[in-house]
Amino acid sequence: MAALLFLVLAFWLGDRIRRRAVPDTRALFAAIAGTGPARPADGTGDDADAPPLLPPSWTFDLPAALVTGVLVLASATYLAGYAFDALVQEGLHPLLPANALVLGLAAAAIAIDVLVASRPRRRALRADAASRLSGLAARVRAWAAARPFRISGAFRRPSVYAVSAAVFLALGWFLMASVLTVKDGRLSAGATVFSDYAPHIALIRSFSHGRNFPTEYPLFPGDGIRYHFLFLFLTGNLEFLGMRLDVAFNLLGALGLVAFCLLLGALAVLLVRRRSAFLVAPLLLFLRSSLAFATFLGALWRESDGNLGGVIVGLLLNRGYIGETPYENWGLWTVNVYSNQRHLLWGASVLVLALLLLLPLWRRSPQPRLLSRDAWLPQDARPVLLAGLLLVLLPYFHGSMLIGACLVLGTVGLFSAGRLAFAAVLAAGAGSAVLQAAFFSGGAASVAHPRILLGFVAEDRTLAGVLAYCVLAFGVAFVLLPFLPLLGTRRQAVLWLAFLVPFVFAFTVSLTPDVAVNHKYILLAFALENVFLAGLLAALARPPSDAGRLRRILRKSLAVALAVFLTATGCIDLWTYFVANRIRVSIPLDSPVAAWIETHTDPDDVFLTPRYHYNAFFLAGRKAFLGWPYYAWSAGHGTGARNDRVLWLYAGAGNSADAFRAFCRENGIAYAIVDDGWRRDLGEGLDEAFLAANFRVAATFPDDGNLTVYAIG
Repeated sequence: MAALLFLVLAFWLGDRIRRRAVPDTRALFAAIAGTGPARPADGTGDDADAPPLLPPSWTFDLPAALVTGVLVLASATYLAGYAFDALVQEGLHPLLPANALVLGLAAAAIAIDVLVASRPRRRALRADAASRLSGLAARVRAWAAARPFRISGAFRRPSVYAVSAAVFLALGWFLMASVLTVKDGRLSAGATVFSDYAPHIALIRSFSHGRNFPTEYPLFPGDGIRYHFLFLFLTGNLEFLGMRLDVAFNLLGALGLVAFCLLLGALAVLLVRRRSAFLVAPLLLFLRSSLAFATFLGALWRESDGNLGGVIVGLLLNRGYIGETPYENWGLWTVNVYSNQRHLLWGASVLVLALLLLLPLWRRSPQPRLLSRDAWLPQDARPVLLAGLLLVLLPYFHGSMLIGACLVLGTVGLFSAGRLAFAAVLAAGAGSAVLQAAFFSGGAASVAHPRILLGFVAEDRTLAGVLAYCVLAFGVAFVLLPFLPLLGTRRQAVLWLAFLVPFVFAFTVSLTPDVAVNHKYILLAFALENVFLAGLLAALARPPSDAGRLRRILRKSLAVALAVFLTATGCIDLWTYFVANRIRVSIPLDSPVAAWIETHTDPDDVFLTPRYHYNAFFLAGRKAFLGWPYYAWSAGHGTGARNDRVLWLYAGAGNSADAFRAFCRENGIAYAIVDDGWRRDLGEGLDEAFLAANFRVAATFPDDGNLTVYAIG
């Protein structure tokens, strides 16, 4: 109940902030779409020369309220928890007073804002009862006009917006809840996602069952945190407030996906004036474009000697992500990404929301002269302030999306009015990132290591090789990219260029040791460019009324062919995701090891452990001196030297108990764990006799791989 109250208050607070920044969503939409009377959301006709087609206001209002409120309340709760952790050293968990304080302040802020906002309205209503009744009637008529299901005598078809929202919600819940469940007391994860969930679960439990303040990476403590963790803190906070771990993780993941889809869909309708783009633009991201389907089906055809039945069986039983380019077998471009990185679409939602808030400056026509006031200052600062607030809160919710936002908004700002508004928003986001990096990681240099690296992960880094890689990996969508600006206005070509900048960045710059993480910028670029791809498909599928019969047939046939080529690989990926994740990896939530650790050790204790990843150990909310090294390495931590020290310790520290204790004391290590898997992995490199002779056995668990816990004290 408390967790649901947190989300309700977050949404309500976000809605009040949104109302202050954007009191009239229809006016915002009209400013983005262009001048001219707005057609109703369920109006007919999609001609490009018609007045702007505006989506329903709720396609902006609902996700804007959710994203804004969640970012504000999660950040405030974290800061309060950090403060209370310093004030309350023992006993009381810092999240308890933190939530009480933040939720109380949020409720008070909402109540005050409602009262202040409603006072003028109440006076007006008391002054004129007739106007009150007419206002109520007008609101009823507005609701009836905008309701998702149009009923007039008999049931009619639902609007594309209502259907699309239902599709987004179903897709989001399927992607999240189908791969992480609690069943029979075990936390069960799908085969393609469990590895990535290892650090996520560790971070979540470090807040809900531990006291991870100041925050450190649970698989590499003592070196700050370089991972954008606030989404996982939010999940842990919801679990602390009573929501089951899998429900909290799945619900937040699904809400982030729906929020992103609604915002991207609204952007698509405003730019390309096609209602169908509201559904198509987001779906093109999840049903990716690639030539992998052709190479995969060709391989099945050859393996089955041209037997169609063999091809179908091979397709239905396939459990590996398809593709011939590097890392495609990881699911680098598939729906697997959005389940693994559930904070990604929250970050992307912030970007699209900030873009929508600032796009009226891009659309302003005619554009003011360069030296005029309007060329540098916005006419209304309220949307700018909200966009700035969102970017200030974004760095440790999703740092890559902050960089993406700077790339996109910076490019749009060059060709817009109110350039100082864009500059202020970007400066606020960048300044916040620098300050947060110093606070959490010791400085920006610890978080990012920029270097020029041409070609992304292409094996052939020549221009021809990179182009061949892109055609193979991204298929028809990449081939169509150069032609998209020719299909819109000159002003829209600016957005096409801005949306493409993250793609270029991914192929030229690397900020982390693992360049593969740049795939997020490429996904972002295609998500935004899909707006124009959806417009192209809609225009082909619905040719002008004056087109001849043959021309209509050709256009519709081309639309169908493009749709197939754009989505075939994604459809196979979606089926693979379902089939592969029927294989489960699970850990017991009632693990005796985790229960003992949580009961008998301090929340800040660090353990010397085997290279754990998806392991019940992390359910206790404690930290491993070195977990599975890849996670920490890809985040920029120096795992090589630490791995050497771990092996040195388990080998007996040169047969010196004093050296062993001194190192552990210096690094906060209170316990060491040995189990059968570690004994097998280290072999002669493990001197357990040394551990047994010099340190107290704190606990043993014969039924859990003969696990032994040694107290270092």
